[in-house]
Amino acid sequence: MRRIQKISIVGGTVATLMAGGIAYAAWTSEGNGSGTATAGHELDLSVTGGDAVGSLYPTLSLTVPVTVKNNNSYPVHLTDITYNAAGSSSDAGAACTVANIEVTDAFSGDETLAAGATSASHDATVTMIADAASACQDAKFTINFDASAHS
Repeated sequence: MRRIQKISIVGGTVATLMAGGIAYAAWTSEGNGSGTATAGHELDLSVTGGDAVGSLYPTLSLTVPVTVKNNNSYPVHLTDITYNAAGSSSDAGAACTVANIEVTDAFSGDETLAAGATSASHDATVTMIADAASACQDAKFTINFDASAHS
């Protein structure tokens, strides 16, 4: 009788292990798949220069406020705002050129602009040279600003 009990115990144990293995196999599955990610593209920054308050005359300096807007959907680091003087308008025409003014860069550093955010105002300094042409009286100078940033 002991032999029958041993066989029953061993047989019961083996049957239990087999049933567990079958149940484990019935609940195990595998698969695979794929997804995609599309990279966007950068958008240009918007640079806005304001109007200097006051009138230039030889050796006088005025400030021109400059702001930059990040049009991207991600933050950027503003690193530089530079200028290029495009031209002037006066009755004297060619006698009053942008060579009669000097402009100091508005910004050189690092400012983080959040997505869609506008920078703090940065001031460019415009100075009329000491020996500016008389034809520059009442002239209006146009100054273009360029901004550089990276993500």
